[in-house]
Amino acid sequence: MKSEILELKIKGMHCSQCALRIEKSLEGIPGVKRAVVSYPLSHGLVEVSGGKTKEILEAIASSGYQAQLVKGQDDDKELYLLRIRLLASLGISVVFLLKMIVHFYHVPLFSIPPLVEFLLSLPVVFYVAKPFHRGAWYAIKHKVANMDVLVSLGILLSFGYSTILFFGGEQNELYFEIAAFLSFFILLGKYIEKRIFEYAKRRLQISDGFLERKVKKIVGSHTEEKDLTDISPADCILVLPGEMIPVDGKIVQGHSGIDESFLTGESLPVEKKVGEFVYAGTTNLTGPLVLEVVKPPRESRYMALSRVILESKLTRSPQQRLADHFAHYFVISLVFISAGAFLYWLMVGLPLSLALARALAVLLISCPCAMGLATPISIYVATSMALRYGILFRSAQALERAGKVKGIFFDKTGTLTTGELQLVGVEILDQGYTYEKVMSLASSVLSYSHHPLARAVVKRAQQENIPSLLVRDVREDYGLGMWALTGRKENIYLGSPKYLQSKSVSLPEKLGERAQLFLAVEGLAVAAFSFRDELRGDAAMAIAELFKEKFPMAILSGDSRERVGEIAKNLGLSYYAELLPEEKEKVILENPHWAMVGDGFNDVSALARAYLGVALSYPQARGDLPREAAQVVLLLPKLTLIPRLFALAKKTRMNILQNFFWAVIYNLASIPAAFWGYLSPMLAGMAMSLSSLFVVLNSLRLLPQLRKIFEE
Repeated sequence: MKSEILELKIKGMHCSQCALRIEKSLEGIPGVKRAVVSYPLSHGLVEVSGGKTKEILEAIASSGYQAQLVKGQDDDKELYLLRIRLLASLGISVVFLLKMIVHFYHVPLFSIPPLVEFLLSLPVVFYVAKPFHRGAWYAIKHKVANMDVLVSLGILLSFGYSTILFFGGEQNELYFEIAAFLSFFILLGKYIEKRIFEYAKRRLQISDGFLERKVKKIVGSHTEEKDLTDISPADCILVLPGEMIPVDGKIVQGHSGIDESFLTGESLPVEKKVGEFVYAGTTNLTGPLVLEVVKPPRESRYMALSRVILESKLTRSPQQRLADHFAHYFVISLVFISAGAFLYWLMVGLPLSLALARALAVLLISCPCAMGLATPISIYVATSMALRYGILFRSAQALERAGKVKGIFFDKTGTLTTGELQLVGVEILDQGYTYEKVMSLASSVLSYSHHPLARAVVKRAQQENIPSLLVRDVREDYGLGMWALTGRKENIYLGSPKYLQSKSVSLPEKLGERAQLFLAVEGLAVAAFSFRDELRGDAAMAIAELFKEKFPMAILSGDSRERVGEIAKNLGLSYYAELLPEEKEKVILENPHWAMVGDGFNDVSALARAYLGVALSYPQARGDLPREAAQVVLLLPKLTLIPRLFALAKKTRMNILQNFFWAVIYNLASIPAAFWGYLSPMLAGMAMSLSSLFVVLNSLRLLPQLRKIFEE
């Protein structure tokens, strides 16, 4: 039975353990071949056969989450609710903090009656911390231990312990504030993490935007404007010059030059005629085309690659999986240590309240507030600084990977080069013509064309202030060549060798290697024009900086070996040429820990499969999919941002490791102290807060270090 892939929007996840739990529940459903769920993306892909959509949604609901099929834009309110809970916990935490400061310094300027403390903690325990309790319940139900279990236990035990003491007449050793502090620090880390991802997602959101465009469907003898989603195989559509081709189709009428650089990396247009295939995402340059649709728009090559992109984002790295397993055993160990402290002190004769206090202190000092903040704060500082200078990291994982890159592949067309052809040579074939006259004749005729070669000649003539001549009866054989008459009724032909030969024009026996356009007057060839893709102005500087950092580099391109070799020689790089997209992907997979820098449709698979994909999002960048496929996006036309993004990533990674080292060492040193009674629950709560504060301050040290990277 044929399988289908369901894309799901999943709400209610609080950590990567939630994603693992959903995956396990889905994989137990008959017919489900594979399930991949991402916590930060709140998305899932399920490969299933037999129409199991209802069972899949019910399985996710039974795990404690809400899911729906992705059909378009989704108004996600999770961030809004998270913000409300964070602000509530902050307000209540500030009140409790004032109480603790006054209590610590014995200054009776501010006090809170125990009844007010109890009432203030109620909304924290039963509203603010509700996601933790729910996550913990479903984790325990599915025999999984996650950070929600630890946080929920800490909140419920501190509240329950304090409530019992309060109603028993105790007025001093109450720990109602613990629930507020725990909730605030954990929610702060989650909120920062969510904000970073949501901003990146909205900045580059494309989703099904490609499918929302309008097309001209041919109905009888006229055209009607239709939504692309209403187009089916065998329908015919009209695509005018300058428009993007929206479907995979076959030409049934017309012929034209097609810009396939977006698809193949080839800098020159490809001539297409009746019976040949064209693909969604390429551009019709010169002539109107009638296309017969051969695939539903959702199954076009363009949209198929969006699946590759999404799956690459959902897949967790080995490091993430290791962290997930560590969290599972870490939580179990701490629960046992806390329970062990309680039982031990009961056995040695301590009162129930003191034994419970020491168990609570162990649980509180080990709560993962500092670890929860270790990554998000550093990531926030780094991504904010990077964004200010034109670099968008789309996830924390992207920043982590950028610090581990071992080598870099570059696309050529549109990445190292501008993607615009430049006239680099004019060879005079008839000594009766001067350079100025040749350029005047050629630019006068070519000014009537939109072909890339024509634009390059006209641009050069304008730069050199070469005057135009009066020409008439200009005709263009779309994508092949042009004919016109001068004021003296001389026949002028401009085009490829094949075109001029069809007009009985004799050409030199040996053509220049780079000659791509010829000019003939009255049947005689008088000039040959050579072109090349122009190197970006800062490409050499960027490559030189990367060489200083000992990065091995190479070019991956679909362009001709000759043109790629010339660029590679200028920059001192090795290269692969004339590669199809799947061949680029193969090279990428053979080189783990290498980054891919590109901008075109033909780079999408390579960007998605690379250890780190870096896409150029210049104003002239070609299409949305490369940006969606990449983990890092350059928002400004500066290749020199590439060495800076790697330097920033290394600094940030070192800062995160410092934060984790502190958090782990702090826990290892503090847990024994809490176990043996040297830390009361109040001191444990304060120590937990100080640990989190240290992590925040250490993360802020990044600011001047990262600013120096961009301003030096």
